[in-house]
Amino acid sequence: FVVFTAKSSEDWCQIIPTSTYNYSFLANGIQIIAQPSNVAATTEATITLTTAYGKKKEIKVTRGGVDPYLTLNETSVTLDAKECERQVGLNTNIQKEDLTISNTASSWCKAEFVDQTRAIHASAARIKFVGNKPAKAVKAANAAGSANYYALVLKANSNDKDTERKGTITLKSKDGKKSVTLNVIQNKAYLYVGYEGYNDVSLDNEERNAAIGNVYTSLEYEDLQVSCNEAWCKPELQKKSYGIELNANISKNATEKTRKAKIVISNKTKTLSFTMTVSQNGITFVPSQTKVGFDKKQSNKTITINTNIDWEATSDQSWCTVSRNGNNLTIRVTAYSGSSASRKATISFKGLLSKIEVNQSKYAVGDQYSENGVKGEVVYMNDTVRYVKKEVGESIWSTENVETGANDNYDGMKNMAVIKKISGWKNLYPAFALCDALNTSGVTGWYLPAYYELSNRIRPANGTYWSSSESSNKYAGYYSPSETNAARKTDTKLKVMAVHKF
Repeated sequence: FVVFTAKSSEDWCQIIPTSTYNYSFLANGIQIIAQPSNVAATTEATITLTTAYGKKKEIKVTRGGVDPYLTLNETSVTLDAKECERQVGLNTNIQKEDLTISNTASSWCKAEFVDQTRAIHASAARIKFVGNKPAKAVKAANAAGSANYYALVLKANSNDKDTERKGTITLKSKDGKKSVTLNVIQNKAYLYVGYEGYNDVSLDNEERNAAIGNVYTSLEYEDLQVSCNEAWCKPELQKKSYGIELNANISKNATEKTRKAKIVISNKTKTLSFTMTVSQNGITFVPSQTKVGFDKKQSNKTITINTNIDWEATSDQSWCTVSRNGNNLTIRVTAYSGSSASRKATISFKGLLSKIEVNQSKYAVGDQYSENGVKGEVVYMNDTVRYVKKEVGESIWSTENVETGANDNYDGMKNMAVIKKISGWKNLYPAFALCDALNTSGVTGWYLPAYYELSNRIRPANGTYWSSSESSNKYAGYYSPSETNAARKTDTKLKVMAVHKF
């Protein structure tokens, strides 16, 4: 129960408190009495309801003039995309049978007059007090007044397209003197899972009945259908008390490869659809390395396999054998004395796509290398990178104090390429020219090593050597067994070592 007061802005609009309780002072309604109009125009009044706490609500009261009038409470309405019904207030002193309806949206939105007089009267019949006087002797019709109450009722079918629908409804008096138009807009249909923009879900490799997400749509459940382009993913729509749910029966992915399927939800006429991608991860099977290198000597290496499955490994070459200890794989090779630069083997895993490539060189560190015109001493070997070195003399780094951009600390070939783009570089950058002089008679690939290639891999045992990595316009890096630093490019003469990868 809320205590309130009521006030009218116009004298012709009078208010009497009413109550449906057993005591007149428990007012929970008002009776509005409009005095007869003696003017042609429609007039309006505002009734303000105020609670004891100061909260206000307003009621607009329209009193027709002596002349015929026809108005609607709204000039435009927007309807939900779902099947819906909407009432629009109609203000008129013209009888319903003297009004006509013209509807351009009739194919999807019906419009009709509804006489609400009886409902108003039924509501009024519940009143027990008008003011402080008992209303039990007052008939419903008298309590509600003698006016007729109409509403324009709109009944729209669900929109099944991704576009708005628009139309106009025009009410006219039969004599054509009065008319009013209502613009009707229906929102476009919607269909999505989870939330708008959500169209990708990722699952693990296990077999499961996965709850993909809730389906939000303006369409009816009976009008929906779902399909998938992959047999391992079988989607279905389920009607729940809270809405529609998309589930999918997912089979186990027994490979290492992630696989994807597209689920399409649409209505049966396919005027609206939603597509989402389901990604299923493969099993976990990750070797710590997929390339293993050996020198010519008999040797072994152990790598780890990150996996959650049982596995079996085999080699395709007799000189390369494997053994397993838990998730550790030991690779063993025999000594190699062949004539080819290297020999190769492939390690496979039963039922899996993963492979490990094994490469055994016919060289070892310290050997003299000679292949395809490249000659030098083998100075470094690991699983994937091997270097040949050759002493090519001493020189300054450059003849000019210019910042060239040859500043890569890890890749001397990149620095070499930067320098070789400079006009007259052989005279300007003699350390680089000494290395490039080995690139003759069809041989390519000799270069001045970068700073970390020298200090972390090649590591000359004696002497101080230029690197190809400059640190400023005046300085470039160098390496010696006792220190690594930078020296002035133009007036410091250091050793130069050319390297070639194999």
